[in-house]
Amino acid sequence: MARIILLLFLGLVAFGCSDDPTGPPDVVFPDVGPVEDMSDMGEPDAAGDSGEDMPDSEPDADTDMPDPDMDSDMDPDMDPPDPCDACTQDQVCIEEECLSRDSCEIAVDLGMLVPGTPVTQTGSFVTEGVDTTASECGGEMSGRERVFRFELSERSLVSYDASWSGQFDGVLDFRRTCEDAGTTERCTDIEFGEAFLEAGEHFLVLEVKFGNPGQFELSLEVEAASCTPGEETCMGDDLAICDPSGQPEIAECGASCTAGACDGNVCAAPIVVTGNGGTFAGSGRAYDSNFNFSTNDSCGNTNQPGYDVVFSLPGLQAGAIVTIDTETGDSNANGIFIMEGCSATPTCLQHFTGIEDVDWVAPAAGDYFIVVDKVINSSTPFNYSIVIN
Repeated sequence: MARIILLLFLGLVAFGCSDDPTGPPDVVFPDVGPVEDMSDMGEPDAAGDSGEDMPDSEPDADTDMPDPDMDSDMDPDMDPPDPCDACTQDQVCIEEECLSRDSCEIAVDLGMLVPGTPVTQTGSFVTEGVDTTASECGGEMSGRERVFRFELSERSLVSYDASWSGQFDGVLDFRRTCEDAGTTERCTDIEFGEAFLEAGEHFLVLEVKFGNPGQFELSLEVEAASCTPGEETCMGDDLAICDPSGQPEIAECGASCTAGACDGNVCAAPIVVTGNGGTFAGSGRAYDSNFNFSTNDSCGNTNQPGYDVVFSLPGLQAGAIVTIDTETGDSNANGIFIMEGCSATPTCLQHFTGIEDVDWVAPAAGDYFIVVDKVINSSTPFNYSIVIN
């Protein structure tokens, strides 16, 4: 419609411009350039345009807004950056983290070990192991190690079991101070066993002894210990010997137990035989080897390295007959040594070796001692009989 009106207006103007001098003067319009299509101005169109040309109030989404899916524009075959590439020569990359190459500084903290809660660790000497701390028993060929830190709330028995893949051998070194091999509590190349450890902080150095290292798996389990290994205490008339696991093992005394030792273990605390005597049975584990008569002329210069049992016969009458039977059914022969006084270097009145059933007559009234000594080092039980007539 606007186009029609404009054309009519221009026609009238043209009509008014003539050569007739009596007509109206010429009207000159400035050149406004080509006429644009204005059919859309001021009128709504079929698409719902209001008819007014409004400036854009929103930025062009294709040019002004960031693309939320920028990652989708990246090459899908491109790998993300490797965090390990940032590690220096003084660092080792473990689980995508750059850590010091000092094995003690990167020790795996297992925290407090609790009875009944086993702990298992797996890893690789190739990607995690470093060689900065030498074990006490690894030898000159020892290589990479992985260190584990843990704590114990009380004296405990720690059971360990290590396994590894690859053609190599390893060692386990339990110590109190990580950097100091002089504080080693137990070092072994046997992959499984037990270590008795006191309360406090400990370190376990798991080290390649030799060969080509690979993967490893380590399991630790702890139980409270009731005694100190090697400790000996009386439990009634028997001796309780604390074994390496921190648990007491009962050893039978030949008579009774006094002050942490079986009677008959030393001269100062012998088994006292009175009246008509009796039978005395016990465990060789409860007795020590305190005598060796190999350099004693009066005792036959016999080598008796086994445990010995000391008997005291106080107040014997002259002519009393003492029957001594030490045959216990085992293959370990005993030596029988009779003396007036008991000491580390005694003087023997009489001695018998290779004969385990003898009669001895007291030469005079007095106090006497009998030492029964095993010929070989053995802890077999004994059953000795001493009868006085």
